[in-house]
Amino acid sequence: MNLSIVIPLLNEEASLEELFSRIDRVCKSNSLSYEIWFVDDG
Repeated sequence: MNLSIVIPLLNEEASLEELFSRIDRVCKSNSLSYEIWFVDDG
């Protein structure tokens, strides 16, 4: 399955690494093909 994840952000620098890590772990454990787009609106 191909998955695109779009995440809008505003002043979220402190939580980006943890967010990416969690998404990455879940997608890999479910053998998903994925891309993540972080959209900074600030």
